[in-house]
Amino acid sequence: MDRQTPSFRGLCCPIIATAGVLLGCTEDGGETTPGIRAALGGDASAGNGFTVARNVREFVFPRDHGPHPGYRSEWWYLTAVVATDDDPPREFGVQFTLFRQGLAPGADNDRPGSGPEAWRTGQGYMAHLALSDVAARRHLAAERFSRGHRELAGAQAKPFRVYLDDWQLASTGDGFAPQRLVAKTADFAIDLGLEAGRPITLQGEGGLSRKGPDNASYYYSV
Repeated sequence: MDRQTPSFRGLCCPIIATAGVLLGCTEDGGETTPGIRAALGGDASAGNGFTVARNVREFVFPRDHGPHPGYRSEWWYLTAVVATDDDPPREFGVQFTLFRQGLAPGADNDRPGSGPEAWRTGQGYMAHLALSDVAARRHLAAERFSRGHRELAGAQAKPFRVYLDDWQLASTGDGFAPQRLVAKTADFAIDLGLEAGRPITLQGEGGLSRKGPDNASYYYSV
């Protein structure tokens, strides 16, 4: 799909989470299969040096549209249904997610300057893109990975932009919305203009979404 006029139904943005995917190691350095607790970030109550979502916090926008490197993991995601002008309309489902994973507490994800130091990073990024053709009962998906660097992958609050390579969800004006999603793979391409259809909604308890007795995330949607 090169471009469709969207019938916009949803735009969801950052989740600041305490969970992270870890690789378990034995004392001698050999790899082991991690248990579910390790895969979700180990001891969530300790945080392993990262900030932990425990209590209701104040959200400040547009600052909170951007990254929060003090937390181990966060992600920005978009889900939408778009329709053609055909009679009857042809519908497509669209999904885009950018994940940020902190590799070390307090690490920068974008270093100024040039040379080897500029390529050091404490952040890893993964992007997932999907397109569903409802009538054809066909689903296409792709994913990409990158280190954090201003030329490769990252996120910023103002103007809002999250990206990995040439996949990008970004504001097209001075505010958070309207936005444009542009992404292309060998099998499909998406180019969508988006408008926020409702005010910001803080999910859970004032934006604190509890996942269990020891785990929670900060979560809002637009």
